[in-house]
Amino acid sequence: MYEKEINELYTKYSPSLKSYLRRKCQSNELAEDLTQDTFVKIFKKFDLLPPEPGTKPYILSMGHNLLKDHWRKTNKERLVSDIKDEEIANLTSDDDASVTNDYTFYSLRDCIRDAFQRFAKVHEEKSDALRRAAIEGWSTVELANFLGRSPGATREFISQCRKAFKLYAQVCKEEIQ
Repeated sequence: MYEKEINELYTKYSPSLKSYLRRKCQSNELAEDLTQDTFVKIFKKFDLLPPEPGTKPYILSMGHNLLKDHWRKTNKERLVSDIKDEEIANLTSDDDASVTNDYTFYSLRDCIRDAFQRFAKVHEEKSDALRRAAIEGWSTVELANFLGRSPGATREFISQCRKAFKLYAQVCKEEIQ
């Protein structure tokens, strides 16, 4: 019925979709499967496909939604904002690799750990303060004395540290959505 049009769409958009999904899921096999599943859905709903220039965003959105569905099925969805300070203490351990359904997933914990390491390379003082406050459990007064700041200035500094780190951790939130 729409075989020629579907083949043209596949040729034109599958490399972009596959690349996007590969970045999101860190698995070539899963990206390939989801790309195929996306085009199967497109074939079934071809009449709903928007015209250019809306075609590519529509296809990417379909692939993204299939990836989210996959993560829901494999119990991988958890927002970065749900992580409590107590959990950050475990982020530097190397014992939490996650494997599900023959695909190796980059777990949320691994992603946060890597984001924190990138953050620490760029923001040494902020990462040190955040580590002491969140991981080692230093009180505001202890940290203020260590930093040579007032407790109020220290609370503000820690707030700025968290905001700066969230920019690095945003990629982890995007990975699971």
